[in-house]
Amino acid sequence: MRYPFVRVMAVAAGLSVAALIPLGARLGSITTPPLNTVSLHETSRPTAVPTQERETVAPSARGPRLEEPPLTLEHSFILVSVAPAQASQQETKVPASVTIAQAMLESDLGRSGLSQNANNYFGIKARPDPGPAGVVYMNTWEVVGGKNVTVKEPFRAYHNADESFVDHGKFLSERPLYSAAFKYTGDPKQFAREIHKAGYATDPNYSSKLIALMDKFNLYQYDLK
Repeated sequence: MRYPFVRVMAVAAGLSVAALIPLGARLGSITTPPLNTVSLHETSRPTAVPTQERETVAPSARGPRLEEPPLTLEHSFILVSVAPAQASQQETKVPASVTIAQAMLESDLGRSGLSQNANNYFGIKARPDPGPAGVVYMNTWEVVGGKNVTVKEPFRAYHNADESFVDHGKFLSERPLYSAAFKYTGDPKQFAREIHKAGYATDPNYSSKLIALMDKFNLYQYDLK
């Protein structure tokens, strides 16, 4: 099963097809047509009524047009991330809320070069193993010895976003390094702290950023109970 990741995201943000991985056409607001004017002159015998004598409904009396507000890029990304994140949780126990927050942060909502060029939404490196679609080398920001540095690293490449989500759950669940986190599968915030503590990211504020996203968008609602 394929999930139309960037199609929905680009649509909501009004981005061009070249801006993200294969994008679809823009999604415009859905607007209902104005109400039809109804003549109040009804008699038993039809008669022509001069234009100036006809009663009409003023535009202001028709009420406002009903429009569906366009989805934000964040909400569009979340919507297409729910199913693969929940599938991963069902198989690996990684809370869906954590998976979605990581994908949002790591891929910059699908706009990062890594997600566009390699369908890698979680920044998983190709050490020691390549991804299903091989390896791609990208410059990445790291914090080493308290200093911000940019280094070129090998990252796993995937054929599509679904593969990236599946591999993310297995990457965490199959490594003893992250075993402590799985004591907190029912506590997404602590789970995020534990994978950070185990070395998932070098950003000292990594788990705080994940928790902020989970709180802001109430990602906990997508966790399987």
